[in-house]
Amino acid sequence: MLQDLPEPRDQGVRWVPIANRHITLQFLGDVDAEEAIERLGDKQFPQVEARLGPAIDVLFERALAIPVAGIETLATQTRNATKGLVRPDRRPFVGHLTVARLGRRARPTRILGQMFNADFPVHEVSLISSTLTDAGSEYETLATWHTR
Repeated sequence: MLQDLPEPRDQGVRWVPIANRHITLQFLGDVDAEEAIERLGDKQFPQVEARLGPAIDVLFERALAIPVAGIETLATQTRNATKGLVRPDRRPFVGHLTVARLGRRARPTRILGQMFNADFPVHEVSLISSTLTDAGSEYETLATWHTR
């Protein structure tokens, strides 16, 4: 379904490759990966149903994203387990799937507001390392926990 999403060549819009699209429960930044894995190690994540939609919107002025609901429990568990590793995020959790990054003069006129609806069960939660390169972000899965 995400692979069918049109990617118009609007000014200042950089599409996230399909393989790099993910839903972030908690951004950890530069933390010790082993400590994060240890803190998350015994977590029992419940299986939940993620609901994407209803439409593509601008998030935090720098991203085109599809809202994601139904994952709040996973985000809360992740944030509680990693408390103290990172500075507390003052913003409330906003579930989303980023599909494009926006430059300063971006004009995402042809995709903004496009309807998108999908539901799927969440089978796993992963700790992902992100490295920014000239070609974009490179992701590596460090650990995975299956939902129950």
